[in-house]
Amino acid sequence: GKPASAQIRVLHHDLQAAWAVVNKPPGLHTSPVGIDAWQNLTLQSYLPAILEPPTQGTPCRNGPRPCHRLDMLVAGPVVVATSEEAMRSLNHAFRTRQVHKEYRAILCGFAGSVGDSFSVDMPLDGKESHTDVRILRVVHDDHYGALSEVSLKPLEGRRHQLRIHCACSGTPIVNDVSQIYSLAEQPWLKRHGTKLPQQIKRGQGLFLQ
Repeated sequence: GKPASAQIRVLHHDLQAAWAVVNKPPGLHTSPVGIDAWQNLTLQSYLPAILEPPTQGTPCRNGPRPCHRLDMLVAGPVVVATSEEAMRSLNHAFRTRQVHKEYRAILCGFAGSVGDSFSVDMPLDGKESHTDVRILRVVHDDHYGALSEVSLKPLEGRRHQLRIHCACSGTPIVNDVSQIYSLAEQPWLKRHGTKLPQQIKRGQGLFLQ
């Protein structure tokens, strides 16, 4: 069968408090986006079938609602509200940064020694964007020289923030799209002293969750 990260699964559901945590697999939008949004299946499309209505409060119009987004290529837990009251409360918590997000990624190249920490401050779309990075593991790789497993903590949550910050630090995420991978060209040369290797795919999906 499919690995757990590739399945829509309810990880936690509190009927009384009217919220849940649902695993989003890669390759699926969190919520409808774009002009033809409602014609395409998203994680939100599946929520009414897997989450019971709340026992308290006013059920969300149009069914349970994700309170934040993950990139389409990214797998991971999504916080969902099933009542209007919970949605307002959770949206406020995300907006005022009471919720702290942490991701794991595998990066192409040597990002630093195990235990090292650093921050990336680089505006995206003209807005402040800050990501804290911690090196968890580094292994040798014949093609990229090394692969680095890292913890990523974004302060904001801009579109593609982690992916762009990693690429522009000279260590793009394994299996990222070519447009973002190519952003690492100059930073890679500065960090590694060599030309950015031609991208090769490792298995399937983006190595970020």
